[in-house]
Amino acid sequence: ELLFRGILYPCLKQQGYPGMALWGSSLLFGIMHQNLAILVPLTFLGVLLVWLYEATDNLTAPILAHSMFNLANFLGVAVGNAGWNWTLIYVAALLMGSVLTAAALQSRRRAGRNRECESTESRDE
Repeated sequence: ELLFRGILYPCLKQQGYPGMALWGSSLLFGIMHQNLAILVPLTFLGVLLVWLYEATDNLTAPILAHSMFNLANFLGVAVGNAGWNWTLIYVAALLMGSVLTAAALQSRRRAGRNRECESTESRDE
């Protein structure tokens, strides 16, 4: 996340190429996993992670979402033959990621309101 959403995406976007930043960093994210079979799904995961980064204006949400995605996949491989209901596990991971993202968005909104209050107070003085 630090490389793709923290460095590559913002640098390309600041150079005036927001579309290239989104799709280029996302495609490179998919390519870096070196598996042609999952290139398209990982590219779209990269797009989702960029959206989370943009929505929250920090790397916390995409890091948490990526961690949940990796955890679900790790569990799928580690205990894949244990007879677990993997649909339920993937849905639970998605829900956890959604809750964490919602919390990050709410935190950002509160921080924005606090900044507005501070700037109003400084003008009043």
